[in-house]
Amino acid sequence: MTPLLVGEIVYTVPLAMVDFVPVILAGTAWFVVARAISPAGSRLRAVTIVGAMLIALGGLCKAGWKLVIASSATDLTGVDDLLFPFLATGFTILAATLVARKVWEPIWVDSDIAVRRVERVALPVVVTIAVGVRVMMASSPFEDAVGILLPIVVVTSLVTIAALIRWARASQDTTSFVALLAHLILTLGLGYLGTLDEQTIALQWIEELSNVANQGALLFAALRLAAPYGAVSA
Repeated sequence: MTPLLVGEIVYTVPLAMVDFVPVILAGTAWFVVARAISPAGSRLRAVTIVGAMLIALGGLCKAGWKLVIASSATDLTGVDDLLFPFLATGFTILAATLVARKVWEPIWVDSDIAVRRVERVALPVVVTIAVGVRVMMASSPFEDAVGILLPIVVVTSLVTIAALIRWARASQDTTSFVALLAHLILTLGLGYLGTLDEQTIALQWIEELSNVANQGALLFAALRLAAPYGAVSA
């Protein structure tokens, strides 16, 4: 199929299909983390699962939009822009939970105490995101305005990764520690590549395959860290 030019970016069906791989890897990783840091049946478990699901949903919206536009030249306006609101909300929840539970300590903060802290921190941010998105939709082109959420995504995702790195270090899990450092470096590198003006097909393949390795490293580390807490099999 002929590559489709959208703005300054060329999309192809193979590229769009590969885009689902890192989304699935990352979604699985955050689901594993969410289960590991929250007791079964607790309110905290429900909150963290929602956070992981929102991150996955944001990625699926972007990947799905790419596939539709590459395969049928149909632009589902606004669907790709749901990425930032979902990521901002999901990472806010998981970052707040990881910090509230102090997963790098030998004894974690009680889940009932942690969930109250998470709600105090996350709920105002989530409400702010929701109100901000509604205002942006009403007052300006949505695709031009969602970038306001980018700082929230950057900060909360970095806090989340930093917490996992501290967790790996405290667990003396050198393998997970190295994998998470690689994930952090690849994430920053992919962020830079995404800012380049000329997004050629070759560059996009480099980005996609790098992101597969990136999210694969995250899932690998998540499975190792979660294993002692039964999140892999429970």
